[in-house]
Amino acid sequence: MQRYPIFLFRNFIKIILLLVFLFCKESFSQNLYTLEGKVIDSQTKEPLAYVSVFLSQTTIGATTDDEGYYKIGKIPEGTFALVASMVGYESKVVSVDLAGNQNRVVNFNLERSDYQFRPIEVRDKIPKEWFDQLEIFKKAILGANAYAKKCEFKNPYIIDFKKEGVLLTATAREAIVIQNNALGYKIDCVLKSFKYDIRSREISYQIYPSFSELNSANQDSTEEYLYNRKNAYLGSMAQLLTSLAAGKYNFRDDGFELRVSGRLIERSTDIVEVDSASDKYFLRIKDCLQIKYWNYGKRTFSTLCLTRGITQFDPSGFLIFPDEFALNGEMSKEGVATMLPRFWKPKEEQK
Repeated sequence: MQRYPIFLFRNFIKIILLLVFLFCKESFSQNLYTLEGKVIDSQTKEPLAYVSVFLSQTTIGATTDDEGYYKIGKIPEGTFALVASMVGYESKVVSVDLAGNQNRVVNFNLERSDYQFRPIEVRDKIPKEWFDQLEIFKKAILGANAYAKKCEFKNPYIIDFKKEGVLLTATAREAIVIQNNALGYKIDCVLKSFKYDIRSREISYQIYPSFSELNSANQDSTEEYLYNRKNAYLGSMAQLLTSLAAGKYNFRDDGFELRVSGRLIERSTDIVEVDSASDKYFLRIKDCLQIKYWNYGKRTFSTLCLTRGITQFDPSGFLIFPDEFALNGEMSKEGVATMLPRFWKPKEEQK
């Protein structure tokens, strides 16, 4: 059997949302839970006010009060990445599993950041190289799609770049604020890592995004947001994996046509395995998966190859381990510009 090592896919964009993918486990239960706790300075033990505490890749979150306490309610059952973020401190992430009949108490001890604050006020003093690196960063984070042009980085000057040989890395001393004027979201992205290989053009990054709706008094803008969200979802990896996990995939179901070595995949069970004991989902493919999407006037083609022949995925639409797969084609162009909050579904699919 011919193998497809990951280095053969030079133009594919590898997106690492490590803990977002690793800790996202959607449940279809109607149980709702509460998370609460306190955030303090790890050295002084003093409470920290105005800390942002949120569930990554959702619209769910809260801010600590003057005593450092936070409380987040009405959370669906599942496993989440809970993030605590504040300017001047290192962000912290913990995995939180909400199940059964128990709410959770999660406290944070935040450590002061070793960043040396260097305000950038005069544009003319910024090296041209920084702007060139920012463009690379934007294209990598947003993806190579039509919606990327409608996204604005509201605070780009908090991003620092470092180039060593052919490797470009980026860090940010606070959450990067991206305004998506196509999908109607403000996205606060906590950046944990960013790497770009200039020679191979391989990109990997790790972010924790928090979503909030953009308010618009213009009815036309609101309708455009809804249209674009549905368009971003249709034919996406999120839709495909959600469909496969639900076991409803068959020939051209939801507009997808899947083939492996030219053989048509007629049932999700042909390529999906479920561990009933742990409720984990796995995609098993001996060869690359050819993915055609023909629906709602869209026609796209993508290829998904697994480096080990099997990989775990989340039923809410995520491939969990980015080092275990490679994407080519339309799906490789997805990024923050096409990203939707967890649990988002078109109206006709909402229950």
